[in-house]
Amino acid sequence: MPSPIPDSVLVDLESAAHADLETASRISRAIEARGVGHAALTRIGRAINARLGSPDEHWSKNLNRPRDDNERSHIIKAVAEWADGDTAAAHGGHRNTSLCTEDHGRSAPDSVFNESNRAWLTEKFGFRFVSVIQLARVL
Repeated sequence: MPSPIPDSVLVDLESAAHADLETASRISRAIEARGVGHAALTRIGRAINARLGSPDEHWSKNLNRPRDDNERSHIIKAVAEWADGDTAAAHGGHRNTSLCTEDHGRSAPDSVFNESNRAWLTEKFGFRFVSVIQLARVL
C-alpha cells in the first residue's frame, strides 16, 4: 500500500532526525572532553584494567571486577554520571528549551550537573536548567 505520508515529508523528518543526532553527538563529545559524563566511567575502567595487568583491554571489560566496595561505589556513581551526560546530550540534540533536574552534582566529584558545568552547558549550548517547581509554573 502506498504511504499516506508524502515522500517529501519523510525526507524532511529523516533530515531533522539526523541533525538532532549530530547535535547530540557533538554535545556528548564536548561533555566527555571536559572529563565528565561517559569519561568518568572510562577512567575507572582503564584504572581497573591497569591494576589487573590488562591495559589494552576495552575500558568496560573489567568493570565487574572492582577491588573493593569503595571502588564498586565509584563505578555505580560513574554509571549515573554517564546517564547524566547522555541526558544532557539528548536534551540538546532534541533542542529542548529546558532541562528539568534537581541534580546539582553534589554526590560526584566531577559532575556534568555541577554549577561549573551547568554554566558551561548554558553558555556553550544554550541550556536552561529548571527545577520541578519552575517547570510546573511554566506548564
